[in-house]
Amino acid sequence: MMKQIQVMLDRHFEGKPPLSHKWRVIKCPFNKNAIRVYHYLHLILVYDLDNHMVLYSWWEKPADKRGLESCLAYLKKLKEMNTMSKLKYDDNYVFATIKWSVADLAQVLEDRGIEPSQENITKFIEFTRGPKTLQDRSIEEGWSILDTIVDDLKHDGVFN
Repeated sequence: MMKQIQVMLDRHFEGKPPLSHKWRVIKCPFNKNAIRVYHYLHLILVYDLDNHMVLYSWWEKPADKRGLESCLAYLKKLKEMNTMSKLKYDDNYVFATIKWSVADLAQVLEDRGIEPSQENITKFIEFTRGPKTLQDRSIEEGWSILDTIVDDLKHDGVFN
């Protein structure tokens, strides 16, 4: 990684002014969670910090390309650090979800010899405890599954 890119981005994220005008980073005026990186007057990169995604990139000369690659390496490392800090410190970080669709319900109805009509699907979703029971039982079973997975990983030496 180019030292000047690392210093430029470190200073930006620490809220400090840039040291040089050769490489600059500024917040996007139209997206407060995105940054723009310039090499002299050339826009090299627009990067969405929330979604960790390149919105725009460009290079013409080898120095532009090296700078762009260095920025992307820095931002990848930043993303990994942010992900680890969320897992480590944020108790509300959701790492798995289960979603059931109407297609899933229709398949079960059909497997049971029940017509998967709009009427039958509506009855299940709107007029029974089916969805609430599915949610509650999934949570109950989920605890057992999570416990088993953690125990298996412990035995495999994943945790210290």
